[in-house]
Amino acid sequence: MKRITTSIVLGCANLIGVGLEYLADWKQKQLPYSILLTFSVAFPFILFATIGFAIRDLIRPDTRWQAIIALALSIPIGIIYYHHP
Repeated sequence: MKRITTSIVLGCANLIGVGLEYLADWKQKQLPYSILLTFSVAFPFILFATIGFAIRDLIRPDTRWQAIIALALSIPIGIIYYHHP
């Protein structure tokens, strides 16, 4: 079995973070300010790191599918993050 690439790990981590933020909004619970600040600062860096690693993995033929999945995860995350009030 092939190793999991960094881009897919970062894409999943960003997806989990966005999901937790939306879950807190859905349950109408206020997250502590430090967690919200961490999410707000970390999301763009993780998103751009995911895209960067995915581009690197697209070049390698054995990790190309994982890079495509990471990019597929990054597109909705970017749209959700940048359109979230």
